[in-house]
Amino acid sequence: MIEISYDYIRLHRQCWRLLGFVREQCREDLIRIYGPSYIVKESELPFITGYVLMSGTSVQQIGDILKARLPGVQVTSKVLGDAAAVVRSMIAHGVGGLIVDQILPKALGIQIEFEIEGQ
Repeated sequence: MIEISYDYIRLHRQCWRLLGFVREQCREDLIRIYGPSYIVKESELPFITGYVLMSGTSVQQIGDILKARLPGVQVTSKVLGDAAAVVRSMIAHGVGGLIVDQILPKALGIQIEFEIEGQ
């Protein structure tokens, strides 16, 4: 079965690794915004996605909540940009190839080709 042959464990490890890199890259800003206990246990690592997205939101309500909780904190997209840089770096180092080059063709028989615009 296709579902069984898909390497979910490998994908999980790569996603967990990505979240860890994002946490390290954005650590200072996230602590400044949410306090040092924004993530207490390693099992809370997936929550980093929500924290990154909330820190870059332009929704007035979220900004007001953060400002009320931590006066002087400005809601910007810096954390979101830092997280994007981590994702770009991992892709540049071939992590995206795990899915496109290995899992999809071998396990599912799907070939994906990318065309770069302007070349």
